[in-house]
Amino acid sequence: MANMADKDLESKVENIEVYHKYAKLGISEEDAAFYEDFPEAKRKTMIRKIDVRLVPCLALLYLMAHIDRANIGNAKIEGLLEDLNMSAVQYNIVLSIFFIPYILLEVPSNIVLKKFKRPSVYLGILVVSWGSIMTGTGFVKGFGGLMTVRVLLGMFAVLWSILLLTGRRHRRGRFLSRRRLSHHQMV
Repeated sequence: MANMADKDLESKVENIEVYHKYAKLGISEEDAAFYEDFPEAKRKTMIRKIDVRLVPCLALLYLMAHIDRANIGNAKIEGLLEDLNMSAVQYNIVLSIFFIPYILLEVPSNIVLKKFKRPSVYLGILVVSWGSIMTGTGFVKGFGGLMTVRVLLGMFAVLWSILLLTGRRHRRGRFLSRRRLSHHQMV
């Protein structure tokens, strides 16, 4: 009887160790046990299917974000300052203001992302909001409007949340290769 109790205790200790291994990722005890027992061959197949669907979308998002950051420079060359009656100092403020909410809200955004059972819902909201605001950039009439749009764009920038999402799906050694792959697709 004591031997049976010892085996039961060992089993519980192993489950606790597995759970603690994945607890910081927000995975439940049941999901952690499922993940540990999932066959390696099926895991590789599943990760490959996810990568085939996810990596091209991430590369497209990176491309759009890069175009977004470059477009304001192109707009200046094409006469943005004259059209909106802005000075060079106001232009520099507009360029810089984007990064204040981008930096300040990135960690809270990642915390919110971890709370969602389906991160695709949260990221979808961010991407649609970001795209709508990006479209609204074409309708600004002056410095104040452009400032507002740039602050909102900084709030809804999603790049680091995407890194967090992909980092949670892959094992430690595999994440960087996926990150590199999505970056090279963009280039």
